[in-house]
Amino acid sequence: MNFLLKIYKWFEKLIQPLHDWILENHGNPLLWIGVFIGSVLIFSFVYDRLRKE
Repeated sequence: MNFLLKIYKWFEKLIQPLHDWILENHGNPLLWIGVFIGSVLIFSFVYDRLRKE
């Protein structure tokens, strides 16, 4: 259990700068357009790969 807690703390430190940046820029429409386009691209890539198998 201690190992999982260490992984969680490490991951939390890793994403903290990204979290802070998103909180500072959450009103920026370009951020949300980028998040939407990125999500669609990731979804289409994964869907295409799973469909081929």
